[in-house]
Amino acid sequence: MNSSINPQQVLDKLSELLQHKNTKTNFQKGVKIEEKSALLTDSSSFPYKITYICRDRKNNPKNTIHKPENCWAEHPELRPNQNKNKRKSADPETHQTGLEALFTSQETTRGTPISFVIDCGATHHMFHNINLFKDLTLNPDEKIATSDPSSNLLCKGRVTVEISVDNKLFKLENCLYVPRLTRSLVSLLDLFSEPITITRNGLSFHLSKHDQQFLSGCITKKLIIIKFDQPSVMLTKMSEKAPWHAQLGHPGDQVLKKLGLKIHNMNPCEICAWGKMTSFPFKGNFPDTSMPLDFLHMDVVGPISPPSKSGHHYFLTIIDQHTSFKKQI
Repeated sequence: MNSSINPQQVLDKLSELLQHKNTKTNFQKGVKIEEKSALLTDSSSFPYKITYICRDRKNNPKNTIHKPENCWAEHPELRPNQNKNKRKSADPETHQTGLEALFTSQETTRGTPISFVIDCGATHHMFHNINLFKDLTLNPDEKIATSDPSSNLLCKGRVTVEISVDNKLFKLENCLYVPRLTRSLVSLLDLFSEPITITRNGLSFHLSKHDQQFLSGCITKKLIIIKFDQPSVMLTKMSEKAPWHAQLGHPGDQVLKKLGLKIHNMNPCEICAWGKMTSFPFKGNFPDTSMPLDFLHMDVVGPISPPSKSGHHYFLTIIDQHTSFKKQI
């Protein structure tokens, strides 16, 4: 039974069954039961309690088994839906397979260790965390057969995943993107594409390839868990010139090439053009100054786009005429 048992519901049901049985017996014997009697005892019969039933969407004030606010007759929305799970199982999109129920959901954050489950029955690596993907090729939904013939998982695309193991990048190619999974799976069969050695020590183990350890993990609740370091640099994919050019402070193409970034042709940067503009010469005269702060030049600049790191669209420039000291706020 998947649903939890409510003691109050069990008592209500047993009381209803007992009342029905006693009423039927007394009706056959021709005995009239007084409404005011709460407990009848007899030397030849087992003590029983009369239960007052709530009907016509109204709470019976004589019913002391439940509170008025918990009355199912007056509040039918509180009654447990017995067919809810059956309807849910009939819908293939909302049905939870045995494979999904096996895993518990786990959130991952940037730069924190993440864990996968090694599955000896999976034919492909399967991932649900889109932050791990280096590239994603979407394709029409492919059905993945599970142990439950009535329900299949849907593959939304094929991906390449890069993860960090002891500060070394580890690439898994041709992986399946399955959003409905609650934990990512690493196929043991795919790992066997090259000769590997599995060494177990208690509840921990490690996998070696060419006499070098490349994966390690532990056994938890009969699941083979492997942990990786999730590099935050892999979480943001910015291969075009425009985003890198803006985030790095608008450097030139030569600087971007030295950084090893892939750049493509783009429209001229408007911000760079504004920065290279020069103003017309000032034909007026400023008053003479003899000490700092005698005369200040202040100007509010903005709105600017993109905004600053703190989200501001304006800044204030202050120039001291005597010392030429400049300050931006």
